Amino acid sequence: MVKVNGISLLREAQTHNYIVPGFNVSSIQMAKVVLEGAKQANSPIFLQTNPININNINANGGNIKELNELVNLHPLPVALHLDHAKKLIMFKSALMNNYSSFMADYSEYTLEKNIKLTINVKNKFTLSKFGFEAELGIVGGQSELIKKGGAYICTLSAEEFREYRQNKSNSPDRTRSPEENIVLWEKMLEGGYAPGEAVVRIKTDMTLPNPALRDWPALRIQ
Repeated sequence: MVKVNGISLLREAQTHNYIVPGFNVSSIQMAKVVLEGAKQANSPIFLQTNPININNINANGGNIKELNELVNLHPLPVALHLDHAKKLIMFKSALMNNYSSFMADYSEYTLEKNIKLTINVKNKFTLSKFGFEAELGIVGGQSELIKKGGAYICTLSAEEFREYRQNKSNSPDRTRSPEENIVLWEKMLEGGYAPGEAVVRIKTDMTLPNPALRDWPALRIQ
């Protein structure tokens, strides 16, 4: 089936009361597995790539043309979705490669600048006729709190962090500088971590009586 418009896919799902899953793929082989699973489940899907995914596909000997060919041969509706994109060249390239769903992600900026940059992308490429979304993040930008040293990126496993929380001691990740945390935050935004590998934690006090409030997680990779 020919690729479908992201908006059309969502409207159809809303009309018939079902959910359309989305899967990020970083290789042609992964895309084949996802499409086969969708076929077995008889489910339409969003096939998603972010800038890091696209680099990985190219590094593994694939290309977006191959991705298009796979989708064109698929018997069920598929919308190609550009995920967490920032650079204008990414949106232009995606349009040229038959993407029909887009996300602009400027959530590291203040809300005002985020909205301004997002509107610029929408107007420059007339993306309203497609599926177009924006990653607003926490109002003011999650990065604002990180820059001020009020939050940090934690790469400990849940079990590892639990030990520090129970012992009322600081995680070694807590000592990173704001600059180091911003680099890791950017990596999170671009899909550089697998689910469960990174968490944004709010700095509180690791000796608080309530363990749940000790450097609690504000955002995690799912």
